[in-house]
Amino acid sequence: MESDKVLTFSGKSSVRIPPGAPMLSDPVDLKFSAFAEIAVSIFLPTDVGNVTYHLTGQKPTYVSEPGDFTAKAEMPNATTKPSWFFLSGLEVFAPRGITATLALGDSITDGVGAKQGDYKDWPNLLANRLAGQKSLPAMAVVNVGIGGNRLLHDGAGISALARFDRDVLAQPGIANIILLEGINDIGWPRMKLPAEPGNRAPGVAPAKSPFAGELVSAQDIITAYQQIIDRAHQHGIRVFIATILPYEGADYYTEDGEAIRSAVNQWIRTSGAADGFFDFDKAVRDPDRPTRFRDGFHSGDNLHPSASGYQAMADTVDLAVLRGMKPAGAARTAKEAKK
Repeated sequence: MESDKVLTFSGKSSVRIPPGAPMLSDPVDLKFSAFAEIAVSIFLPTDVGNVTYHLTGQKPTYVSEPGDFTAKAEMPNATTKPSWFFLSGLEVFAPRGITATLALGDSITDGVGAKQGDYKDWPNLLANRLAGQKSLPAMAVVNVGIGGNRLLHDGAGISALARFDRDVLAQPGIANIILLEGINDIGWPRMKLPAEPGNRAPGVAPAKSPFAGELVSAQDIITAYQQIIDRAHQHGIRVFIATILPYEGADYYTEDGEAIRSAVNQWIRTSGAADGFFDFDKAVRDPDRPTRFRDGFHSGDNLHPSASGYQAMADTVDLAVLRGMKPAGAARTAKEAKK
């Protein structure tokens, strides 16, 4: 195929990657339009054992039968996996002046709840809105959401605080962060697991969450936010915090967890600590019962938005604020009032 390019590493056609280390390929000359799909083929000559992977890929990974099919236009008898393996990112050259907004979060940023392949997660929908502003400079959106991620504790990936340097500061061209994270910090320690097999008789209590010892307070979450704000500001990156979505009806919902979510959202809306905020909670909640999603805005689990919910979140982002063309509303006004 005309677009097929061979990747090399310091001029060599193969590379051995040290555990935990990133490995950049040499640049290739490949032109493509915005929102194009790019396939990257990887040949593994031997069993590599356990590998890290991204659980929820926007498109499936195709796994071949034994053999090297990297240069083939077709992959016979391929099986599919819903996750991504080995490849963690794609860097592109962009004209001077083009910047990026980075979406930092958990499964709600990762796009869980939207149909795989439709690109209906809120970062992609936000990118569509930005691309629609033809008269303004392009702004990319980089999605570093990890399903199950938490701010303060490891679990599904290392914590947001621990991965901040790798997943945020190491990304080129980042002007803004939109941070949506904290619901797993609240919910995971309160998760109720099924009773052990053989003990499912009526009245048998479910097993305690293995994360029960990792309870966090509203202040713990706020402190994590402040760390991210300060670390980003040291590198000239603006931070916008999104309010945490409602979750009544989700498996790990509790009233005390809801009190923490409410307190954190109040701080996001009033503190002025960040460069601004986007009220995703208000965009998707039921106005008559604000602890729950409105009908049609969640994907069935009362936790992850549907495509309609993700669209409402993306539509909440003020593009002029994101581009620095006007102040960031109430949060920015409060911040300026402190000066």
